[in-house]
Amino acid sequence: MPKKRFILLDNGGKTADRYSLFSARSTTPMGFGAAYHSYIGFSENPYHPQGFGQHGEINEAQYAAHKRERFRALGKPVRFDSLPPQAQKFAKEFMDSELEWDTRRSKTSI
Repeated sequence: MPKKRFILLDNGGKTADRYSLFSARSTTPMGFGAAYHSYIGFSENPYHPQGFGQHGEINEAQYAAHKRERFRALGKPVRFDSLPPQAQKFAKEFMDSELEWDTRRSKTSI
């Protein structure tokens, strides 16, 4: 069974970045250095002028700490199809870019 690639969470609207989407796979820039996980935080309508959508990274230790706590501080796991349409679009762009990066990286690995 393939390893889960993304973790999608919803905090129920407690903050502007209601949704969090983490890449479950770690990345090491240019093949060396500290590993990290990419993520996005976003609102129901991240493209609206008053919406929120931001990309970031956390290191492996921070990710492991969140994982141990089952990401409770960031919300509850939800299904992609439960997101509003604009939030789905934003999340899909992130997931596509992560998968594209994985593909490019694997082609250039020695």
